[in-house]
Order: sequence, then structure tokens, then C-alpha cells
Amino acid sequence: MEWIWCTLPSILCLGIIISYENIEFGKKIFDEWITKLGNTDDKETIKITIIKGINKEHPFWYRVHINTDINPEDEDFQNKLYFMISRIHEMNAENDDNICLIEKMLKKYGHYTLYPAKINSDGKNMVPILNKYIIKTRIEFRYAWEIGKHDLDSVVIRENDQPFISKDVKDPPVLQLLRHD
Repeated sequence: MEWIWCTLPSILCLGIIISYENIEFGKKIFDEWITKLGNTDDKETIKITIIKGINKEHPFWYRVHINTDINPEDEDFQNKLYFMISRIHEMNAENDDNICLIEKMLKKYGHYTLYPAKINSDGKNMVPILNKYIIKTRIEFRYAWEIGKHDLDSVVIRENDQPFISKDVKDPPVLQLLRHD
């Protein structure tokens, strides 16, 4: 995931890119989302979560989790079997500049725009597809230590993770998840 600045019909906005080596696949995903949701995800159906503190040795690394926003407490969710597909990407950042900028711009403008982009197999030279976009208003920011075993974001935590845990946090949920309790 990367961010860009863009101008859409006179609107300054923060743009976030989901990159694909196979851009035709990425365009198809965005076409399906746009058909279902329109160019504005008013109900925040597409959930984007940024999980910070995933590695205590690398304090600025984070993972981005993209999935469907569902509420397990919702009556419609009870007694049903769900299959979810999500996309997870680890960002090995050297500082927290991007995260701070995303948080600051989201507060300032109240929205951002999601775009697909073509990326080369070497991870360089991204080309965003600016005519396929979805405007959103929410990103969830969490720390890895907050995620427990019944959390929908638990798929982001890997067996060998060593998340950062503040000294004032007692019995963080992530430890149960990592122990497989």
C-alpha cells in the first residue's frame, strides 16, 4: 500500500494505492467494488486496518489488512457461516512518516481515495489507475498487542511475530493468540 496526492474534479484528497502485478485482476476487483458500492463507499463496506507495532525490533513496521467490514455482534452475523477473503501486506517502513501523514490528512480532509495501481514484479514503478477509484472516510489504526484470537484482524498476526507491547499493558490479547490458547 502506498499513498499519493491527487486532484479529482476540484477535490484535493489523500489517495491510497492497492498495487497489483496483474493490473487486469486489480481493475476487475475495483470494477466489482464500484458496481456494488459506487465511487463512494458510504457504508464503509471495504475495511482497511493498519496494524502498528508488529515487530518490537522494527518499531515502524506495520501491516495493512483489507477485508469486508462485518460486525460479529450483529444479529445478521449470528448462526451463519461466513467465508472472508482479505488482503494483507506488510510494510517494512524505516520511519512513521507515512502513517503520521495518513492520520493527519484523514483528520484534515475527512476522506481519502482508494486506487488500483500496476506495479512491476521488482516492487518499483507503480502506475495508479486514476479513473477507477473509491472514496472512503475511515481507516482503523490498531496496535498488534490489541488483537486477540476471536478478532477478525487476527489473520494478520503470524506465529513468529514479536509485537511491541507497552510496559503498562497487562495481559495483552495478542499473547493468547500467539500461544494458541
